[in-house]
Amino acid sequence: MFMKNGKKWITMMLVAMLILVAFASIGQAKRCLPKPKSYLKIDAPSEVDEGENFDVFVTIERITAIQAKPEPAVGATVITEWDNSTYLTDEQGKVTIIAPLVDDDIISNIIAIKEGYESDIVPITIINIFLSQLKINAPSEVDEGSDFGVVITADNQTIPSVTVIFNDEVKITDDNGSVSFTAPK
Repeated sequence: MFMKNGKKWITMMLVAMLILVAFASIGQAKRCLPKPKSYLKIDAPSEVDEGENFDVFVTIERITAIQAKPEPAVGATVITEWDNSTYLTDEQGKVTIIAPLVDDDIISNIIAIKEGYESDIVPITIINIFLSQLKINAPSEVDEGSDFGVVITADNQTIPSVTVIFNDEVKITDDNGSVSFTAPK
């Protein structure tokens, strides 16, 4: 009987050791798996006009089994490659940048870095705005008290959002480059 119990005991011990080895292997495998990574992600326009203010948002993204909600990357450094200027993100993960003046369209990069996180880099196109000579199209004479229109063009194209001043009255041209005034009496 001792032998039977002894064989059972030895068999049980072998099974227990195999289970321990299996659990130890699982533990080792867990220790070998890479820890979840965190990285920065830049959200910026793909193109802007020269001289334009634009916002750049930087968030912290995490690679996990459960997708975590991105959070603002407070205090991240944002670098503009065209002039190597640096900015620090605010509590919303935001910086405001002024696009440089350029002679031709350029493609440059915006880089975000923060200690402990993988950095991000995104391209941005800075559009050269060719400033043509504006032409004011208005009647040469109008009757007193009558309404008259003014159209602003450049290179035979109407230009919206132009400020036009007549007799201290300030107006902005519409989508058709037009604005109307009333002649004084």
